[in-house]
Amino acid sequence: MKEIQEFGPNVKKLEREVVQFIQENLFIGQKNAFSTIKSYFITRKYLTQGLLEKLTDFSRGTISQEINTMLTLGIIEKKRTSSTGEIIYALKSVEYGFLHGFLNSTKEINSLTEDVFRLKQEMEKEKQKLTDHEGFDEIFELLEAFSRTKPLLSLLLDELEREMENLNVE
Repeated sequence: MKEIQEFGPNVKKLEREVVQFIQENLFIGQKNAFSTIKSYFITRKYLTQGLLEKLTDFSRGTISQEINTMLTLGIIEKKRTSSTGEIIYALKSVEYGFLHGFLNSTKEINSLTEDVFRLKQEMEKEKQKLTDHEGFDEIFELLEAFSRTKPLLSLLLDELEREMENLNVE
């Protein structure tokens, strides 16, 4: 494996756009530092803490903390030490990286669904008082539709967790 190469300005700009797209669309509900660093691992094969510091403008402490979290979760692994003494890390699997993000986003949506379900129940209790308010029927229908997704989300979460376990075992 060669030393990590720097990208030119055009590729760096494109990479930042890809990282931003991944964060905004696939890693919903994850901490900014965590999702940014994980996104850079998806766009590159190997990274060091020093390069992540340059790419993200996060402090070395923040990067170290997130790398330790990713190591613990099995998202990345230590590959080797560079000629300058820095540890080179690699994403274990792009599939696992995306699946981990999707699982956490689904958990976030599921917790929101629980809040919506409670709100719908409260509205049902107070229906007599609230029905005269403009927009009640539309809001209630929306809450009801959203709360019906809860069983599906629970099944999806179970399946995603099983898949994560399978990928982690291999």
